[in-house]
Order: sequence, then structure tokens, then C-alpha cells
Amino acid sequence: MLTTDKNAFGQPFVRTEQVSQWALGVKEQLKQASIEATTFRWAQGELQTALDDHSFWLFYDFPNKGKLAIRTCYDQHLTGNVRNLRKNKQSAEWEVEGSLGLFRINLEIYESGLLRYTTRLTPWQAFTVQGFPRDIYFLNADNDPMETAGKMYIKQSGPTAGLVYASVTEPLEGSFFYFQNLTSLNEYGDVTQTEPNGCVSAQWPELGFSLPAAEQPLPAEKEVTLSDAFLYLNEVIPTDEFEGAEQFLEAIGLIYPHVQKPETAYYDWPKASQRTVEALTKDGECGRQIHNKFYVNAYVGSTEKPPESMVQLAILVPLWEYQQWLGEPVELVERLRQSIPSFYDEQKETIVRWLPGETFKKEELSEEEDPDKIDSWYLVHILMNLARLAEHGDMQAKDLFLKSLQYVRNAAHHFKYEWPVFYHAESLKVLKAETSEGRGGELDTPGLYCHIMLQAYEMTRDTVYLDEAIHSAERLIGKGFDLLYQSNITMMSALTLVKLWKLTGNHLYYKLSKLSIANLIARMWVWECSIGLGKYRSTFWAWLPCGMPNTWPLTKKPKFLLPYSIT
Repeated sequence: MLTTDKNAFGQPFVRTEQVSQWALGVKEQLKQASIEATTFRWAQGELQTALDDHSFWLFYDFPNKGKLAIRTCYDQHLTGNVRNLRKNKQSAEWEVEGSLGLFRINLEIYESGLLRYTTRLTPWQAFTVQGFPRDIYFLNADNDPMETAGKMYIKQSGPTAGLVYASVTEPLEGSFFYFQNLTSLNEYGDVTQTEPNGCVSAQWPELGFSLPAAEQPLPAEKEVTLSDAFLYLNEVIPTDEFEGAEQFLEAIGLIYPHVQKPETAYYDWPKASQRTVEALTKDGECGRQIHNKFYVNAYVGSTEKPPESMVQLAILVPLWEYQQWLGEPVELVERLRQSIPSFYDEQKETIVRWLPGETFKKEELSEEEDPDKIDSWYLVHILMNLARLAEHGDMQAKDLFLKSLQYVRNAAHHFKYEWPVFYHAESLKVLKAETSEGRGGELDTPGLYCHIMLQAYEMTRDTVYLDEAIHSAERLIGKGFDLLYQSNITMMSALTLVKLWKLTGNHLYYKLSKLSIANLIARMWVWECSIGLGKYRSTFWAWLPCGMPNTWPLTKKPKFLLPYSIT
């Protein structure tokens, strides 16, 4: 059963009775726990240690009301033998004996107010992990997590950064940011063939990290890290999505200096660029001739569907820039330029996605493979790259861009700047309104539409386009941490919103830009994976183009390549 109170930002305030056995036992466990008399100063209160039959806890009393219990280790039977190896005002280290082995727990309290606790285990004998409880519980004065409530903003999605950002509302008020440093868990994942997909979550009142069940056993007498967690508390519950973005970025900024980062390695980008151009030009599987014009394929050998204008432009724009950097002409640039006008549909008066007159040579078509169906972000993305070419001096691209503006403006007005997933090219009838039930359409597309309207304004100095940009930008309000539909669109939104702020002086657009950036970072891999196939490329500070899946095969052969990293 779930009870909710409505609020504008984030998921509703919740108190749930659908909990696991772990949460139901917390109150009784802590009643029986022996609490260490000595304390640490942390945040605005005091931090103590507590030991029961199963867990070694860090126990925090808030200065007003309510408590926080941090489960640093779990064992079916702890012997009660705890040794304090090191202790000062900012750090401590303990050894805790259990039936599984010897736990070693490190505590660090940074000047920024950040708390870090790391748990390592040396097993007595090999065993296979079948599942551990989560490590964070907010409590009332009677140590009961069931009488608390909170509000959720963002949590780990698939194998992205192991984070939770939320607020607690009963019996106290404040916000917290939890971060599990998944880089530290690579050895555990590699040895046990275990992936960290969705291992950090928040199903109130259980929050934080749960060590995932393993396929292979942990070896005996070899120490392995089971958890490396950071926690940051804030006394303020954000009143809106902009305060939420500020809190999120502040917290991740405090944690970032303390996580491991891959060493910088040289990559020969000029050589890679040259080889890429050669492949696109000479490899018959990369492109094809249609009516004496050359088109690159969307994928190697994908000739069963017509060429796509977005694909041509997504390659042509960086090729043009590469040509400028190189200081000499690249033949492929002109060949692709000559193909672009063939995507203009005179009847619709706009450039279109699929090459007019060509058909699909497939028995089964995917939902977007229909010339009469428009995927909202595709059209706007195509126009963005046309405008980028125009900015480089391509008059043909400028003409196509300006000729297509009225069509996309009509669509924007028809949808009131809130874009569906698919709509009919001529009637503008919505064919698919939402990505999934209750999730809305392509929520960040208003930001990309704002981008092309600013491009049009800078190209023509017609204020009608500036007005369009303003109307569209305001449709991004209220999306919170659900704003991201596609990563590159959200990134372009962040860029153009800063430009709109500079043009208008309206600070709202600056705040929307930061919200877009927070959405991006919340879905990045802020960890370096060396589990399974992750050993073969860097994943640190990387993301997938279309949000994040619920799972990602690191130990098995994936359907797709691992995400690109910006490091």
C-alpha cells in the first residue's frame, strides 16, 4: 500500500508498507544493539557506532529529530569481536569478525561535510553471495524506519553511476545524496561475474546499495571490497527542480575529487579520422549510389531501407569541420553535399528523414520506418545540422533550412511545443504520444527546437524566431530529473539555454540549462568498468545516446558496443 501527497517536484512523498524482510527487522535489531559511547562530529549532529548480531552500524542523531542508520556490513552471525584499529576526529578503522569472514571498515569525514565508508571482507572460506540488505535507513525516535517518509528525485538507472538523490520528510526534513563508487567494486564483479545494474536504489524506507547476488563464489582468504559509499546531507528540501539541480550538482561536485579516474592515454585521432574517411569513401558496405548521388548507410551494409537525411548530415557536418582543420578539400564532403537537396519534399515544403521515392526492402518494419511518420527529434536534429552547415557558409544548406522552417513551426504550434514521439507528416495527427504510459513524449525536444529557432534568429535577425525560442524553452519547466529523452538533445538544450539567457537576460534559462546538465550527469557512468567486456574500453564519464537501459551486459556479449566516454 502506498500513500502520497502531491508536490510539484520529484516523485510524491511516500510511506510504503511494501518492504523486504530486511527493513522489518531494523527496529528490533537496533533495540538490541550495543552503541559505542564515543562519537564523531558529522554534519550538524553526532555519529556513533552500533553492533548487533548481524550488522555493524554507523548511527547518526539529527540535532532536531530523527535518526539515520548506516549498515556498513552484514553477516548472518557476528561474533561481537570488534577491534578499533585507528581513530581520530575525521577517520577511523574497525575490524569486525563474522561467520563469513573478517570485515574491515574505514570511515572518513571530509571538511566539506562528506561522509565516506568503505567495507572490505576477507572470507574464511569460499562462498557465493545470494543477496545483501541495503545500507541506509532513516528512523524515527523509536528506531522505526516504517514511520518515516521521503521523496525521490533520481536513482541509478541500469549500470550508470550508483547514486540516489532524495529527501526525507518525516520525522525530520532534509535532503541527502548517496553515491556508491562502483569503480571500487570491479574486483568483486570480475571475480563473481556480477554486474552492478540497478544495485543502488530507493524503495522507501530501504535506500542505498545492495550487494548483488553472484554467479561465482568469492575465494577464501582474499580481501575484496564490498562497498565504497559516500553520503552528503543537506538540511533543506528543494522547493523546485532548480534548487534540486543545484543540490545535486553541489553533491556530485564534492564527491568527484575522491573517486578513482582512469589515467589519460593518447589516442591518435588524426589517424582515426583519416581511416574513417577512407572507409566511408571506399568500403562498399558503408555507402551506395542512387540516381548518381552518393549516400552513406545508417549502419554497415544496411541497404534494406532508404538513406536517411539525418545520417548524411550527422557525418557531413563534422567532415566539413575536419576539412577546415585539415586545410585541404575532402572529396566525400562535396559528394554528401550534393545528396542533401534530394531529401527536400516539395509537397510538404520541408526536408524529410527518408529519401523520397525510395522504399523499404524488408518484410517487417520497425515502428519508425514509415515515410509518413515523423519522429519529433529527428526533424529538429536535421534542421539543426543544416543550420550548422549554413553557419560554415553553405548557401545551399541555408536555403533548405529556411524553406523548412515554416513546416516545423506549424508542428510546434500544433503540439503547443510539447512534442510526441511520432506524428503524421501531413495531418500532424499524433501517432504515439508517450514513450511509455505516464512518461510523456520527447521531453527534451523543446530544447532542441529552441536551438534551431536561435539559429534562425542569428541567421535572419527576425525576432519572430527569438519569440519562438522563448516559448519553447519555457516548455522545459516542470520536467525535473525526467527531462532527458536523448542525451545529445539534452546537451544541446543546455548549450542553447545559456545562449538564450545571454540574449534575454532572463535568469530562468540559465537555471534550465543547469537542470539539463544535472539530468545528463545523473545518467552518466561516473565509474570506470573493468568487469568482463568493460575491460576493453573506458566507460568513465560516459553515457548512452538514448537514456539508459535497465540492464547492460558487461559479462556477456552485448547487442551494442559499450557507451562512448568523453574522457
